[in-house]
Amino acid sequence: MMDLEHVAGFVIIMGSLLFDFAALPIGGKVYSGSDADENLRIIAANQTGWLLSQLMFFAGGLITPIGFYLWSIHRHDQPNVRFVQFAAVLMAVGFVGWAVYVVQRAFDPPAAYKYSKPVKAGLIGYLLLTEIALVLLGVGCLRGGFSGWLGYGLIGLAALFALAAIIFGGGFPPFLFYVPTLVVGIVLLFY
Repeated sequence: MMDLEHVAGFVIIMGSLLFDFAALPIGGKVYSGSDADENLRIIAANQTGWLLSQLMFFAGGLITPIGFYLWSIHRHDQPNVRFVQFAAVLMAVGFVGWAVYVVQRAFDPPAAYKYSKPVKAGLIGYLLLTEIALVLLGVGCLRGGFSGWLGYGLIGLAALFALAAIIFGGGFPPFLFYVPTLVVGIVLLFY
């Protein structure tokens, strides 16, 4: 029988894979499009695939913080628990902004490309909170006795992602956040 830490690892893996795979089929074509009109043509040609990818983005963004919260429950008596709990809460709060964005993209793609102020604020909030959550998870891994490569890797990738977001003017692909969370999930599952 799996203990809660292994279950948390499994849940994190599932959420991360859902999010990352959502970017591949139709999403990969849309996000590589040269302009909004081309992207909207790609979406119109495969509306079912687009809706499925948005559902996967939504589910992955919801499931992953649940996995981190489960991990914090398992490690309730460890020195890293507060960092992991706070990271899970930040990811969950950020998910609210992400959910608004994804729902708008699913049901009104042209409006999503115009980025209304509330939608843009939600997306920016999601990106910032997820960046901070990755740093907190890195600190939590370092304080929780995990290998240094995992903690420093999370912190380093969060810094690299922040730099990329600054360089590219906020046009950062969020699915990249879920590559390091996938690694954490794998470590927890086999730890």
